[in-house]
Amino acid sequence: MKQGICLILCSILLACGGGGSSTPVVQPPEQPQQPSQPVLLQQRLAAWLPAQQDWLASLSCPAAGCNTVSVSLSSRRFEPQHQRPDQTIAVLDDGGMAYLAVLPYRQRIKSYWQVNASGRFAEADPKVTVPDFVPVLYDRLRQFHQPSDGGFVPASWLTALQPQLNKLAPGFTSPFSGHGSVALRYLAEHNPQAELVVVQLPELLQLFSSEFCAGDVAALQQKVSAISQQFYQDVIIGQDVEWLNMSAGYDHRSLKAALQRCPQAPEPAKHAALLAALQPFYQMLFTSPKLLGVQAGVVNNNPAQFPLDQPVLAHRIRAGFFNTGLSSSQLDANGVPQGALPALPADQANSMDVLDVLVNFASDNREFPCQLPAYGYKLPSISGLAYGPLCDDQTSWAAPVVLSRLIQLRQSRFADIAWSDDLISQLKSALTPALCSYPAAGAAKTCKLQDPLLHRQHEVFRLQYLP
Repeated sequence: MKQGICLILCSILLACGGGGSSTPVVQPPEQPQQPSQPVLLQQRLAAWLPAQQDWLASLSCPAAGCNTVSVSLSSRRFEPQHQRPDQTIAVLDDGGMAYLAVLPYRQRIKSYWQVNASGRFAEADPKVTVPDFVPVLYDRLRQFHQPSDGGFVPASWLTALQPQLNKLAPGFTSPFSGHGSVALRYLAEHNPQAELVVVQLPELLQLFSSEFCAGDVAALQQKVSAISQQFYQDVIIGQDVEWLNMSAGYDHRSLKAALQRCPQAPEPAKHAALLAALQPFYQMLFTSPKLLGVQAGVVNNNPAQFPLDQPVLAHRIRAGFFNTGLSSSQLDANGVPQGALPALPADQANSMDVLDVLVNFASDNREFPCQLPAYGYKLPSISGLAYGPLCDDQTSWAAPVVLSRLIQLRQSRFADIAWSDDLISQLKSALTPALCSYPAAGAAKTCKLQDPLLHRQHEVFRLQYLP
């Protein structure tokens, strides 16, 4: 503060001719501002795109140039020099993640895991079959994924390719490609420096069907505890994971699906205890040291149907949503209302006790393509080569928004603090500060309603890849 006062006083003295000299101060000419690294990269990319458009326009599928080829994860390499090891995210989900890992985001995929025939998590080498121009296009794009350029090209910069891609492979620019693909695409696009560990989430009750169908609660819990410890050692510790996104969970639907596979179902009196036997997996994910996880919250909460979502776990944040449509939420950057409190969907309003934060999606919630404000919910297409609206409200899609906000908080406000349980506590407090008094805030007065998209609270905005 003293230094700042001195600078101000010195400026006043110079402006008034004081300071012991009457010599006028000559200001150096202003230097022209250099374009930022993302701006220079985008300019290079824009010059490259027309030739790729011409090349794609010259192809005709399924005729020459569009035979199918098989591509595996191992045929391309992870490039750690492009990412930050303190932003390693494990994405636990299912459906549509293999293609994304093998092709669009391969250089950022640290590893891919699934449960093997022995009932253990093991590294996998997924394969996909695609038209032969597809891997060629991704290989050509790699020239822009260099550390000197930041190693990242936003999907929104590549939309000029969309018309040709739609002609060659209809649906290639669609936003729909399996449940797990949404979280993976969102996290990859909005956290440019993050490493990604992909995990196919197993149906644990079906995996250990012998114990489950026999109604042996103790044996089932023992099996779950063992695979949880193996997962922690090999994936979380082995891959240096610090962040976790779980746009899924185990609840009454998991129980029902497992029961249908039993030759003889266990007696109903044991059903609740069998589902509760999965608790060790949740304890591992959401109480382990130096690991912070975001899980998709429930809708229409019923403790009997969602027993594993009820407890407050130290390192779990349960994510929900609301939607203000084309109107502003009128929440400031801390989530404090500056006008009327946004209305909550009924299935979220009745679940507030088990939701830690709710984020605004901002769309008119119609069939695709929906209308949304400039800041509304967007994500890359299946190909990772287009960028557009997501027209669907689910807590599953809220989780990656919350996790992206947490990473932005970490980098903008806590970058110099070592990763620890204390930092996790600070991040949770910063995510929903105790500044609100509306009913949904609860006794803790935390600002549960947040609008990180309105306030551009993601790394992709902070690093100036997107405005």
